[in-house]
Amino acid sequence: MLASSVAYGAIAASKKLHCELLQNMMRCPMSFFDTTPLGRIINRFSKDVDTMDADLRLNIQVKITFDKRRFRRNSNSKSVQHTLGTTLLVSC
Repeated sequence: MLASSVAYGAIAASKKLHCELLQNMMRCPMSFFDTTPLGRIINRFSKDVDTMDADLRLNIQVKITFDKRRFRRNSNSKSVQHTLGTTLLVSC
């Protein structure tokens, strides 16, 4: 359940980044496309989306694991799950 929530949040963030990048590219002046090779633009898109897919998911999982361990030390398991759910909601 937790893994699917993290994956869903990472996919949503990646889609949002891609849409925002595309909207910004559509607003660029034609002179930008004359001076910038198409391959460089495509590589930038793929690198940014790949970073979101790989790094964001990993960072969220590390944060959740850290929070889970910290809260386990300080409280019972029922409140850990409640607090962890809140943390996940804020992170996504």
